[in-house]
Amino acid sequence: MTADDADIHDAPIWLPGEWTVDDLESTPDDGRRYELFDGKMVVSPAPINLHQLALRAIFLSKGSRKLDLEVKAQAYATNGVDLYWTFDPRKRHVVARRRHGLAYVEIATASGGQRVRLDEPFPVEICPAELVRV
Repeated sequence: MTADDADIHDAPIWLPGEWTVDDLESTPDDGRRYELFDGKMVVSPAPINLHQLALRAIFLSKGSRKLDLEVKAQAYATNGVDLYWTFDPRKRHVVARRRHGLAYVEIATASGGQRVRLDEPFPVEICPAELVRV
């Protein structure tokens, strides 16, 4: 299977084989997101505007939930990413997590019009309902 075999509106697909950073750098500029996880290539649909709002957070979608909450979280924890945020635009729910060993623990959540404020890695206050007003 290749990236061309997948409809860009589908859930992320895992391409078979072993992939390298050189392979990643040679992926086409076709609007899809190409990522490497433990030598595996994952091709995701082009992000919508909601995905582009927070470059350090993950915006969950129906098709990427397992990838984002399990595979990416494990990869990030293994590689020392201390803070991991997710936002579910359908539920208007944000969760901030801090790395504890090789896993994450929730440190703050907010839904709808609630606000969450954290001071790391810099002071930030987020209201989930306001994230979808773009």
